[in-house]
Amino acid sequence: MIHRLAVGAAVLLVGLLSASSAGAGPTPLAYGLSPAAPSANFSGMVDFAMVPGSTDEAIVVLQNAQQIRRISLSGAFAQTLYGDLSTYVGGGGGEEGLLSAAFSPDFASDGRIYVYYTQGGDQDLPTVLARFQVAGNAMITNGPGAETRILEVPDFASNHNGGKIVFGMDGFVYLSTGDGGGGGDPGENGQDINSLLGKVLRIGVTGVTAAPYYTIPADNPFVGVAGRDEILAYGFRNPWRMSMDSLTGTMWVGDVGQSQWEEVEPVAKGGNYGWDCYEGLASYEPAGCAASGYTFPRAVYDHGLGCAVTGGYVYRGAVMPELYGWYVYADYCSGRIWAVDAAAGATTPAVQLLDSAHNISSFAERADGELLVLTFSNAIYLLHSDGDGDGVPAHQDNCPAVSNAGGQMADADGDLAGNACDAAGSGNINCDGAVNSVDALGVLRYSAGLSVAQNDPCLDIGLPRLLMPPADELMGDVNCSGGVNSVDALLVLRAVAGLGVSIPGGCPVIRP
Repeated sequence: MIHRLAVGAAVLLVGLLSASSAGAGPTPLAYGLSPAAPSANFSGMVDFAMVPGSTDEAIVVLQNAQQIRRISLSGAFAQTLYGDLSTYVGGGGGEEGLLSAAFSPDFASDGRIYVYYTQGGDQDLPTVLARFQVAGNAMITNGPGAETRILEVPDFASNHNGGKIVFGMDGFVYLSTGDGGGGGDPGENGQDINSLLGKVLRIGVTGVTAAPYYTIPADNPFVGVAGRDEILAYGFRNPWRMSMDSLTGTMWVGDVGQSQWEEVEPVAKGGNYGWDCYEGLASYEPAGCAASGYTFPRAVYDHGLGCAVTGGYVYRGAVMPELYGWYVYADYCSGRIWAVDAAAGATTPAVQLLDSAHNISSFAERADGELLVLTFSNAIYLLHSDGDGDGVPAHQDNCPAVSNAGGQMADADGDLAGNACDAAGSGNINCDGAVNSVDALGVLRYSAGLSVAQNDPCLDIGLPRLLMPPADELMGDVNCSGGVNSVDALLVLRAVAGLGVSIPGGCPVIRP
């Protein structure tokens, strides 16, 4: 990552894009972080990926240890070594080391995993995109032919290496690369369409088994014209983290700035994102630069608010509907987390979600679309709404009385909240395979503060998603009639089934 002193005034500017079908928008400073992976207490975590086909099993990339570890988000199994890449990777620390990993979209059949790393030592050694095979629960990293080098990107300094591997919806590999380092882009790589540095690259790797081990998509912008065919977009300084919107397929980048501005932007085919002619929205080195033709950032912030942007994800989860369709990102140095409406044409200013105490190195997306935050605090956190500032996620605010009341509720993931407080499920409280009046009665008992019998294991309770915040506080007298009765049970059951529930205006918060 990039370490910088904070300078300049605390200014937050927003770039140029539109209004949309995104969520209504987050409330500033109404969010928090809660521990999300009990065994992920590693140093130097910089990337994360869910194991294909699993909702609990994931891998974590360790930059300096040059390893990939396998973890359970719920703590169902102890963390294990997934791949030791120390014989390939060099230059641990700073901005070198093992930087990213991604599973093949055909992982179930081909067992392939791709990694991106620096070789360190001699600064003329290129950075590497490579392929390995997975057998069982571990990578095959030893022996002749264990590594297949897909692409080597020339390098000349230890910093500004990018980079993130993403498989797109189109099946192609997207790789973000830095300008090569040195400060101020001395090689003018960002604007050089004949260089692989300072770019987002797009290549095909699926099914390729012989050199050169990748193909060029026919619709890449420089195919058949001047410029490297691998390039999708250019003009980046150090696009450290990059992700694809799981709904629209739009790629988003957080590009680390030089001395004043950090920026985030959606990436368009053939786009020129300005570096080193521009840093953010400001002219940086105008000599020799074209007067127009640049794509400017969606949002920028200055070094009074941080020093190195960490790109995140467009939120497509269900627990925070107001955040749906907003791009969430952070600053590595200050720990601030923001969101900005990701819809094309949106001009809504960025909103600060929280000011954390962590060096945020990366974001990740769970199988259910909820966002994880990787930190250099040896922990992974879940981003959650926290309207009342009590440190408890809003969807869990009504749960403590249930979760620890005599231990009658199962707690499959060991988070001390009880299954009733965990992520939304079907509403099938007693696990009999159907959501019916028996479940409504269970919800009514829960609303009244009575015990709720539950089969063990029963993982699909769904109680926290009955109503959206702040209506989620209305776990008892839902219709404000002055009593908790069968009408409230019916309304709650409707909510569990995903049907509309009308809450009278001014209905007070009623807790069990």
